[in-house]
Amino acid sequence: MTSGYNEPISLYSYKYKNGTSYGTNAYTKGSIFYEMLRYVVGEEAFDKICREYFNRWALKHVNEERFKQVCEEISGMDLDWFFQQWLHETRLVDYSLGNVKKEKTNGKWQTTVEIKRNDEGVMPVEVELSLTNNEKIRQRWDGKDKTGKLTFTTEVEPQRAVLDPNNQIMDKSRLGHGNMRIEFHPEYPRMFYNPPEAYVVTWKPSLWYNDIDGLRLGARFNGQYRNTRRLTLAGWYGPNSSELDGRIIFGNQITPKTSYQISLSKLEGRRIGDLSWRGSWSRALFTPSAFNLTIGANYTELPSGRGQRGINFKDRARNGRAAELGVLLHPGGVGVDSRAVGPNLRALASHFHVFLPERRGHGHTPDTDGPYSYDLMAEDTIRFLEQVVGSPARLLGVSDGAVVALMVAKKRPDLVPRLICAAGVFHRSGWVASAIDPDNEPPEFLIDSYGEVSPDGKEHLPIVKKKLDQMHADGPTLTKNDLESITCRTLVMVGDDDEVFLEHAIDFYRAVPDGELAVVPGTSHGLLVEKPDLCNKIMVDFLTLDPVPTFAPIRRAG
Repeated sequence: MTSGYNEPISLYSYKYKNGTSYGTNAYTKGSIFYEMLRYVVGEEAFDKICREYFNRWALKHVNEERFKQVCEEISGMDLDWFFQQWLHETRLVDYSLGNVKKEKTNGKWQTTVEIKRNDEGVMPVEVELSLTNNEKIRQRWDGKDKTGKLTFTTEVEPQRAVLDPNNQIMDKSRLGHGNMRIEFHPEYPRMFYNPPEAYVVTWKPSLWYNDIDGLRLGARFNGQYRNTRRLTLAGWYGPNSSELDGRIIFGNQITPKTSYQISLSKLEGRRIGDLSWRGSWSRALFTPSAFNLTIGANYTELPSGRGQRGINFKDRARNGRAAELGVLLHPGGVGVDSRAVGPNLRALASHFHVFLPERRGHGHTPDTDGPYSYDLMAEDTIRFLEQVVGSPARLLGVSDGAVVALMVAKKRPDLVPRLICAAGVFHRSGWVASAIDPDNEPPEFLIDSYGEVSPDGKEHLPIVKKKLDQMHADGPTLTKNDLESITCRTLVMVGDDDEVFLEHAIDFYRAVPDGELAVVPGTSHGLLVEKPDLCNKIMVDFLTLDPVPTFAPIRRAG
């Protein structure tokens, strides 16, 4: 009835849409017609109808009118409505229970059952009332009006009312009949199990793989009622990231040929929402040609979020050890953001819960009113540590990010237990002049990079560049004496052909009380990208291991 191939039984065979439709209506629906007739007139009358029809018309020409005449004579019923509806029309039958009220009056229970007709098809419908002593009582309503009521009077308290208990009226849906149950089963390949009175939930284990967790374990539950009201719940757990991901999908039919689906997912930091409509057209049920059209909308939120004004951040949790927190501050400049530390992320994230904040005017973070300064960005980072990270964390800054990390360590030593400053300066004089020349125009790939993610749009780039140029002209202005207040263990990293003067890096290292120096051979200002394996090894060892005793210390001899 809901297949999309419902046509009148009375059609000549050549008038059906196709062979499938002919077979479905002439044979399947045709046999059900007689079962429905048996239900309407009763078992005894139906048996007499069959005998009388055979005796009267054996070896003679028959037609619908002659059969209907016998049915009405034997049953004493006017069956015009029945033959018209089931042979010449395609009405659908859909009844459901409404309110069921019971009350005890004068020692007896009175139960009033409301019945609703939800579609155009009409059938007499039975209600079965179950009592607490397991007795069952039935009454029948003619089903002609939109709503009807049946009243039961019993000595024993009623327990449950069920509509159409024997599933005899060819109702398109048993939902709302009062006897729906939920069944759970393991899911097998090519499993087709659609009982009319059960919402079937199947389950199976589910596996997911990524390069951080390796194999992620999970489970998937699929629920559906006769291929409608389809619900999927799935979840996966990452043993290294301690992240629980999941997906929920709900879909339902609109018409026999159209359906909709809503999907919400959290997968590896992404949040995804889908809404779609699907239509299907074919000349036959099981054979081509079939045509499908899907229209939908998708929303995907990448693993980023707003920490507070001035910072967007990405969160890469890998092993779930809350005490091991790291904040990675990306290099600066238009078109440069957290993507620049991609070659280093996996190595760091295998040891730490890593946060990647993006500063004002960088990456996904929009521009803000007023000029930029290292001091302002340091204050942003301090608020980020307090409000988002929620505890002290190891800081690793690169280029401009190294300057910001250094100033955070100076302002709030309680928040920075360990510090790496890679390719950064403590004073603006430490830069090679060409590195911060305001006349330098960014290369095309950085302009494109800025436009790809900036919420301000590609055309806003000149404004951000002007602010960054001014920031580089004004700062930083720390002195060697200022660095004496840096109390945490600090690693100064620099390429041997860096945009930071090597002499400045050495002064930086010497001025920090608990400083260490790494000059990476054969690298420039992009040392972390140019030799990621070597740099990652140096950084991870520094962040995870204690200092080793040295045999011939000079600077550390005291």
